[in-house]
Amino acid sequence: MTVFSLVGAALVVASNSAVTPLYRLYQQSMHLTPLMITLVYAVYTFSLLAALLTVGGLSDYVGRRPVIVSGLLLNAIAMVLFSYATDVGQLILARAVQGRAWALRRRCWALQFSTPTTDADPCSIASRHFSG
Repeated sequence: MTVFSLVGAALVVASNSAVTPLYRLYQQSMHLTPLMITLVYAVYTFSLLAALLTVGGLSDYVGRRPVIVSGLLLNAIAMVLFSYATDVGQLILARAVQGRAWALRRRCWALQFSTPTTDADPCSIASRHFSG
């Protein structure tokens, strides 16, 4: 694990939570009901779960680095979507993109922080080790 990986993970975790205090501002400026804010908040979980179930093993095929970079790019896109959101639909889209971005990175980062650094891809090593 490198310092870059640790700092990158900390920044991404912080960015996933950074929008939470802004929900009240979104609620006031867009005249959203508490139910709509709850929906925006909950979409992240559903998007995360769907992505984990569908692309959780993607790094086994394309490698850890491309999956993490894709997740970082999706996270940046989510931040831009939040910045320019003007209605609840855009907030839901931004939160869904954010959930997918975290799901892409989550498995590889968990393995990267728990696996000694080697030349091999820890995601592939772990999947072979736990598959039986």
